[in-house]
Amino acid sequence: MPKLVKRESINVVIGEYQDKQTGQTKKQRKQIGERLTFQGDDGSHYAIGKLWGPHGVTEVSFYEEDQNKAQNTMHQPQRQPARGSMKDEFGDEQIPF
Repeated sequence: MPKLVKRESINVVIGEYQDKQTGQTKKQRKQIGERLTFQGDDGSHYAIGKLWGPHGVTEVSFYEEDQNKAQNTMHQPQRQPARGSMKDEFGDEQIPF
């Protein structure tokens, strides 16, 4: 039988307030859901979650991302550094505008 390992709140910042004791400005948060992490009988961990909204509760799943897949999808082409202005490269008389 799966065992609950960790319970985490999912919060969003909805504003700020002044702490009465310290006078510091702090973020006001609202809990919009929770994430539950379980350990299965085989020792593996998995997480499920719930988001609470105006239209009810939405169940969500969490998956570890495959490192090879993550590297392939996040790869972006290398950008070349700027080499100066077009004027330096072509000269004033060669620029067509």
